[in-house]
Amino acid sequence: MAEVVLSAVEKSFGGTVVLKPTDLAIADGEFVVLVGPSGSGKSTLLRLIAGLEEVSAGTIAIGGKDVTAASPSNRGIAMVFQSYALYPHLSVYENLAFALRLARLTKDEIDRRVRGAAEILAITDLLARKPRALSGGQRQRVAIGRAIVREPKVFLFDEPLSNLDAALRVSMRYEFARLHKQLGTTMIYVTHDQVEAMTLADRIVVLANGGIEQIGSPLALYEHPANLFVAGFIGSPKINLLAATVVEASAERAVLTLAGGERFEALVDAARAQVGDTVILGIRPEQLRVADGANSVGVEVRFVEELGGVTFAYVDAGETGMTVQLPGGTHLSMGDKIRLQADAAAAYLFDADGIAFARHGAEQRRKSASAAL
Repeated sequence: MAEVVLSAVEKSFGGTVVLKPTDLAIADGEFVVLVGPSGSGKSTLLRLIAGLEEVSAGTIAIGGKDVTAASPSNRGIAMVFQSYALYPHLSVYENLAFALRLARLTKDEIDRRVRGAAEILAITDLLARKPRALSGGQRQRVAIGRAIVREPKVFLFDEPLSNLDAALRVSMRYEFARLHKQLGTTMIYVTHDQVEAMTLADRIVVLANGGIEQIGSPLALYEHPANLFVAGFIGSPKINLLAATVVEASAERAVLTLAGGERFEALVDAARAQVGDTVILGIRPEQLRVADGANSVGVEVRFVEELGGVTFAYVDAGETGMTVQLPGGTHLSMGDKIRLQADAAAAYLFDADGIAFARHGAEQRRKSASAAL
């Protein structure tokens, strides 16, 4: 078993708190992604699990064993960093074998592990090369291979794709997903890129300002963010946010007035809202369409990106900017005045403190999709 359990873990440097008391349980074989902006505490949390930093308070257990005071080499973990950190004078084979030789494994066991890792990563034909003869993606595979040969209980990844170009990051995301499925080992992955988090994770841990904002599956965080921060961080392009005032509120819905006077309905549990409350309406770019009628807002087009299969329009809605994702071939021009419409089921709503009202819309969309099959 390789369950990782953090209980009331804290980290401070002097008088500066960088990780608030944190509880987190990661199941055996789970792929968990820690995501958040710079300074959120995600890398610190990973380094505490690895034993590269000492906890200020709390305990860490791996596989049911308390490793809070254990050295990194005694935790059953292997870590892959943003930097490849390969030995330039050694071949790929020798880079993979280096730690195993230090551990005094037999020659046959070293060869078995090195060639097994090379086969998993499809780098068998590169074993004789030196790092300078490898591409960035190949070097990253070798760095991952150095972790695989140790046969750890837990893999830790600290922004491993940030040095790669965009196209290579996409292909390497597939490689990480394939690797997890093949090995079935617990993996904890740090990134600031929410696309990586959404595509790789069984569960995402969203951090901000040294604390956990929300934990859940990618779809759960996307459809049911706990607050404004999570809603704004998960989803690409970012969610649109509009100031609004409550004119009707119940457990079934909220009726709002926007700054431009338009009325908008949101299918949320707004029982705790009061008429006259200032709230924030959220609509994701892909939920908007060019149409007039109920639940629509008048905007002016400021810029258009036609990308073939999809068109992005950046518009002004009063004093607020919005992004709209439309089908490819949608013809809009700078200065066009249009109306954008969204279903009440697509709306997100947040109170003045940024706390989300529970949505009914996601469940209704799933029921409608199931009924249509």
